[in-house]
Amino acid sequence: SSRKAFIAEGAAALTITSLISGSYLAGFLDHIGVSETLNGILVALPTFVTISNPLGAIFSQRLTKQKPFVCGGALLHRIMFTVLFLLPLIKCSSSTYIIIAFCLIFFGKFIAGFISPSANNWIMSLAPRSIRGSFFGVKELVSLIMFSVTSLFVGFILDYYKARGAISNGFVVLGLIIGFLTLLNFFSLSRIMEPETAEERISGIKVTEALKMVIANKSFRPILIVGILYNFGIQIFTPYFGIYLVGDLKVSYTLISVVTFVVGIARAFAARQWGKFSDKTSWAYIFRFAVIILAVSHIIYSLLVESNVAWLYPLNSFFGTVGWAAIGIALFNVRYDFAPIKGRAIYLGFSDAFTGVLGFFGVFIGSLIMELTQNINMQISGFDIRPQQLLALLSGTMLLGCALYIKKQIEPVKGADNNSPQ
Repeated sequence: SSRKAFIAEGAAALTITSLISGSYLAGFLDHIGVSETLNGILVALPTFVTISNPLGAIFSQRLTKQKPFVCGGALLHRIMFTVLFLLPLIKCSSSTYIIIAFCLIFFGKFIAGFISPSANNWIMSLAPRSIRGSFFGVKELVSLIMFSVTSLFVGFILDYYKARGAISNGFVVLGLIIGFLTLLNFFSLSRIMEPETAEERISGIKVTEALKMVIANKSFRPILIVGILYNFGIQIFTPYFGIYLVGDLKVSYTLISVVTFVVGIARAFAARQWGKFSDKTSWAYIFRFAVIILAVSHIIYSLLVESNVAWLYPLNSFFGTVGWAAIGIALFNVRYDFAPIKGRAIYLGFSDAFTGVLGFFGVFIGSLIMELTQNINMQISGFDIRPQQLLALLSGTMLLGCALYIKKQIEPVKGADNNSPQ
């Protein structure tokens, strides 16, 4: 019963997360007057706000029960995202819209990060390692099917209102959908039991002491490094991709949603196969293979222009989704297995914060490159080259370097914590 509720909770959570990111969020921010550079920074803000993860991890050490803390925080931060897309109902200046949007995104993601270590520990205790691969595969399958169907519907709604010059109404409908999913997520979370955790808690530890403990652990240090490499490679390009599609290439929300629907279904079934495959190999191997796929996909995106976007965007999205199907659960499981039982929530929290904050610098490097190159006429064989194409090429190259590090430093280590639940 708890595992079924966990699957329902995950489906609602993934759908909400996907609807408040990428092209939908970028299009909304563009609608309320946010510039391309600031748009990319706001879209990537969740990566920076992972600084709240270690604070939440330390706070959780004082709690005997995680469930009320996680359920309350989950409801609160998703209500903020509901309100975000309902902003068009309020009549105010563009600058006021931007300030309110920034606050809602920042504090919403801050709370999400604050409860994340407790939520992860709670959820992982429901899936012992012996069934974790297949269980997470089923969870991803259901979650991605739900997201794909919802995304298709949202795309039609947004284009319907956009064609009638009332895109604001479309975003309000999107906000109401997120509100419904928020209630579904909260109801499902409330039904999940909280078993005894195997974690050995550390009470009374200070933030500085916890940071030193995590960094000083040589066995866990490669997880921090690979997280930085991966996040930097992703964040230098992906925050600017949504506005590139909608703003520069003029791709319709319908096409984006149809592509999202098709690749989402494919990703759902691929995720289940990755889960089964991980039971026979290792999550580190899956992680490396997925990163290579994403690297190649980003390099292909560097070739994306108006003349080929109608076919190259769907084809490359389909190819890249094979990697995305594995990347989340693979990185999650690698980090979890390498974190010691004693203070595991602290290790996971600081891992998110450390890699997220340093990875967020990739967003600023990306914005700097865009600012320096957007007024420069760059051409190769007569074709104009946009800044986002350079970012895609740079991102792919960095991810290949990340894959090499995984092969050299993560895969050879058999030391995923032997005391994890079997």
